[in-house]
Amino acid sequence: MDLNTPWTKKKAPDNMKPVCTVLTPFRRRQGIYVFFLVAIVIFFTLFSKDSKTENILSTVSTRVITKHVLSHLRLEPLPTVPYITIPKDPPLNRRAPILLLTYLRSGSTFTADVIQQSPDVFYLYEPLKAFTDQFYFTQSKLCSFTNKGCRLPKTKLEDGSYIVRNILNLFLCDFQHVDKHILQVMTIPSMSNTQDQYADCLKSKNITNKTDVCTMKMQEMCVNKSVFIKTIRLAMEVVALLLELIPDLKVIHLIRDPRGVMFSRYRGRFVNDTNLRISAKSFCNRMLMDIMRSYYLKLKFPHRIKTQLYEYLAENPLESMYDLHNFTNTKVLPSMKKYVYNHTMAGRKNRKYYNTVRGNSTVTSITWRMRMKWEAVQVIDSECKELYDHVGFIPFSNKAQLTNLSFKTRKKESPLFEKF
Repeated sequence: MDLNTPWTKKKAPDNMKPVCTVLTPFRRRQGIYVFFLVAIVIFFTLFSKDSKTENILSTVSTRVITKHVLSHLRLEPLPTVPYITIPKDPPLNRRAPILLLTYLRSGSTFTADVIQQSPDVFYLYEPLKAFTDQFYFTQSKLCSFTNKGCRLPKTKLEDGSYIVRNILNLFLCDFQHVDKHILQVMTIPSMSNTQDQYADCLKSKNITNKTDVCTMKMQEMCVNKSVFIKTIRLAMEVVALLLELIPDLKVIHLIRDPRGVMFSRYRGRFVNDTNLRISAKSFCNRMLMDIMRSYYLKLKFPHRIKTQLYEYLAENPLESMYDLHNFTNTKVLPSMKKYVYNHTMAGRKNRKYYNTVRGNSTVTSITWRMRMKWEAVQVIDSECKELYDHVGFIPFSNKAQLTNLSFKTRKKESPLFEKF
């Protein structure tokens, strides 16, 4: 198999258009997309008799649609990735790649662990950590996970086009052209069974030229599987470019209640009483902007983006497991059902901060309601109100509601989720 055919770094032939050229007509047609989007909303509002459709459309108000479209039109130009073009034919036997896009302390490690159990999956855990530990990448900047704002790239390793190029190489199983810092990160013990095998290979005493041999071994393991990348280090605007470049890419956008996220970050000392307000505002604004873009991308790339609520997965782990593997078209083995049960419903106690075992995943997902300060909850509710309106989260009116678990924290339906 020739891994250097699509998406390579070779000098482009005269008839090959760079990405910036490929995407230019798309940008010029934004006005047309806006027109058709508004027309579709009006049409269904007037003529649809389906009650479920009416409920969804009433939730997705004209104000929501207008705001998310306008936010998309104000985007900065996408990063230019010279001479990487949309491939007409994927590599032989290649399965559709998967990207899990989420946020710090949003249940992504647990969710990814459920997905990686399939024998069809080749899982790469946070490869972009090789380039930054405290920031995520937008089109042209690096932005802080917490409250330190955004800045311009300082080196090649922080450049948007370089990041995209490495992601493409990973999805192609082209480890020979992946940045060496990513390979170094893969040697650290992680939550990925795949990367652990690479680390074990490098520890072997019976191999010469370990890096080359083990890299080639990884490549051979990878080519017939769905490469699955989990990351908290990308904004949805960069995912838009990846969807354009990789025609069969599947994206899972994992969302968690901001109050649960902030409580988990507080436990991990990412957030404290002093910076809680600005951290909550920064996080909710980021998630809201990603959601705005996801509305548009779901129209442009139907059936390729799934928005998953962490709380729903925690409450319905087996059902969610089947839903996720159905979306990614990956195999579910009988043993995986037992695995999910043991990790979510067996009643085990495990207090390790980064562990994926959840004695009772439902209880774990709502622990913040019993342990979080009422004053902190009020701060988050006030800073995240606009996000709540879009997603369907419900703010608390008084302290009694916080610890009364019969009080629901989300509405019955949301336009973002198939199941909410």
